[in-house]
Amino acid sequence: MSALRTAPAAIALILALGVAGCGGSSTTTTRTQAAATPSPATTSTSSPPSQPATRAKTSARAVRRPAIRRQPRTKATPTPHAELTTFQTSLGSAFGTFHRYVYAPFQSGSLVGNAVNRAGSSTSDVLHDVVQAKDAAGGGTAVRALFASLAELTATTNELAVKLEHGQLDSSGIKAVNGQIASIEQDAAATGVPIKEHAPRSAPSGAPIGAEG
Repeated sequence: MSALRTAPAAIALILALGVAGCGGSSTTTTRTQAAATPSPATTSTSSPPSQPATRAKTSARAVRRPAIRRQPRTKATPTPHAELTTFQTSLGSAFGTFHRYVYAPFQSGSLVGNAVNRAGSSTSDVLHDVVQAKDAAGGGTAVRALFASLAELTATTNELAVKLEHGQLDSSGIKAVNGQIASIEQDAAATGVPIKEHAPRSAPSGAPIGAEG
């Protein structure tokens, strides 16, 4: 009788243990699946940037064009004919002015008083024309050989102009300029570029021709 009473109790215990074991296995399986499944936040953070944005940057860089450099403007170079014309015209005016308003009064003995200052003004005009002719000779092949002589004439004429404008009669300076002019005229004629002298209608002081002194 005692054995029959304990049998139902043993069966009930076995069933209870079986139910508990099944519940624990189900809970363990659920936790394992949850751990293996990645969360939506983790998936979105590790995803690479979208491709359209990268293509947009690449196309924007391709549109840029290199800056265009502007070439500096160059000055027009005078033609040899223009340089030769300037050379002849300038020296014709310089030599004619010197002989009429400086050297002629000096030879006649009328270069005294205020006439010396007027001769200095005329010599300054001569210097201006000689410098123009010298610059033309430096660029023109036909009269390039006269550049050195014109440079010497420029220095001599400048020194004479300063003295005459201060009322100082420089006889040796006047003779030196006249000799250099004669030499340049001969050399210019030898190169086929003769110098034709011509003087302005009046001296720089405003005195008419023939009224010097």
